[in-house]
Amino acid sequence: SYLARFGKPRTVEELATHRLIHLEEPYREAPTWDEWFASAGTSLRNAERGLRINDYALVIQAVMEGQGISLGWRHLVERLVASGLLVPVTDHVMRTGIGFHVIWPKNRDLSDNARKVRDWLVAQA
Repeated sequence: SYLARFGKPRTVEELATHRLIHLEEPYREAPTWDEWFASAGTSLRNAERGLRINDYALVIQAVMEGQGISLGWRHLVERLVASGLLVPVTDHVMRTGIGFHVIWPKNRDLSDNARKVRDWLVAQA
């Protein structure tokens, strides 16, 4: 694993020296390492270093294959962390304010399936 080869960073400053994996999707903006460093209270920036990948599933695959360290979206990686396949390198959590919204016309009742999806989304929040 990457951490076995290079060690787990002990500080945010040390994290900035590691190989960071950046998600760069062409059709939407994803949280960046620079934003993460700022939310951690440091002026460190690492925008030019590391590996750039344009698909989040491939980002996670690269991390699991030991290619570097990436930002994790809690709702997508919590099972991988619980199973030990991924390891958090810091306790800092960045809150993006990005969320999911479920909307439907006021004049229509939700089907049973739509209600189940809505309830599942609410439970994930």
